[in-house]
Amino acid sequence: YRLAPLPWKVLLIALLPLALDGGTHAINDALTGVLSAGGFRDTNQWLAWLTANAWPGFYAGDHFGTFNWWARLITGALAAWGIAFTVFPILAQLFQEEAISATRQQVRAE
Repeated sequence: YRLAPLPWKVLLIALLPLALDGGTHAINDALTGVLSAGGFRDTNQWLAWLTANAWPGFYAGDHFGTFNWWARLITGALAAWGIAFTVFPILAQLFQEEAISATRQQVRAE
């Protein structure tokens, strides 16, 4: 059984959340400074507003259980899945072709 690589569009869709998460953090740091802890992705006040501040400990910071922690975990896992299921089948095919080629060369040499 051979697994086909993911289509490039699916890979891009899997990478998009990671790019958005990382991109918004980069914009935040560029606007407020890396050590300020006062930007829109440090406090996540926009999310507190959207959820009527239902979970006060969830919004700020990047420690275990916060929004930033969950966003990084989920987007990273999704990106890793997309990359793995795109690259590994391609590598498996290349390795198989190389093994066949090496076997043929060995048979010819004997």
